[in-house]
Amino acid sequence: EQYGWEVTKDVKDLVDHATYKAVFVLDMLDSFEQDYARTEDYDFAKNLSELLVKAYEKAGLTLVRVPIM
Repeated sequence: EQYGWEVTKDVKDLVDHATYKAVFVLDMLDSFEQDYARTEDYDFAKNLSELLVKAYEKAGLTLVRVPIM
């Protein structure tokens, strides 16, 4: 278990063998609406975004932050 969620061996293997040079991290938009496709609430989405950034950093990937324009 990592970051409060179970990470399977398949996922760990994929991450360990990833060959990305950089990961683009988009800032969250000011407006947030739940719909048929986005079922999580704002707090969950924000937490997920932060956890992804931590995971990318831990994997040693270069982060390219993309601000809201």
